[in-house]
Amino acid sequence: MTGTCSTTLKVIGVTSIGLLGSSLSFQGMKAIPNMIRNINSGDKPVDLQLAARTVRLGGAISTFLTGLASVALLSIYKAAPVNEKHPYLIYTALAAPVSMGLIWYKSWTNQKRVICGARGERRAQRVMRASKAAAAGANSATGAGAKDDLTKSYIHVSDEESSVSTPSSSAPGSPQTTASATKDLEQELSIEEEVEQALRKKEHVHDLRSIAAAQVYGGGVAFVGFALGLIGLVGDIYFNV
Repeated sequence: MTGTCSTTLKVIGVTSIGLLGSSLSFQGMKAIPNMIRNINSGDKPVDLQLAARTVRLGGAISTFLTGLASVALLSIYKAAPVNEKHPYLIYTALAAPVSMGLIWYKSWTNQKRVICGARGERRAQRVMRASKAAAAGANSATGAGAKDDLTKSYIHVSDEESSVSTPSSSAPGSPQTTASATKDLEQELSIEEEVEQALRKKEHVHDLRSIAAAQVYGGGVAFVGFALGLIGLVGDIYFNV
């Protein structure tokens, strides 16, 4: 392998480690904490979709940079002559998978919960939309049937000129009682929904904090590898050590 090609691959590998550390630090110290602050302040509701997209996108970028850095540096180490097999290539190449392994170890459960929660929320939204559409259709059909029944009853009474009428108080369920029961049920459901949302919010914030902390640790490991790689690369280029 020529010197120019070797140097290019070293630069790509070391730069990828630096980008990995920057990406992890940005997610752990800026992006996710901003989401947590918005949730705690009440400015925005709990958005599982946004959190899941952030986790998935960050994971994809980190995996790509890890693979690129490791392949580039290990390839250089393998192809280099014996006198050029510098240990910093191994240390820098291993820093990326070690940082990712640390992130997965500390926050795999939290990431899985965030992603599964987003999927469940999407399914619930689809079911809710389907239920609302079905309820709207049923209400429309019921209203049309009730109108037809009322018209038929009016015609029947008019034709026979009946003087017998049923008191409204004898109805099995008065409109006032039904409306009151429906209102009480709605209030109970609203309270239960608020409690469930509060618990979900607390769990979601805990997951995001755990993910952010793990990414900060992973970014620190990546930056250590970047420092080692940068020192070794400068030595190779300028001092030929």
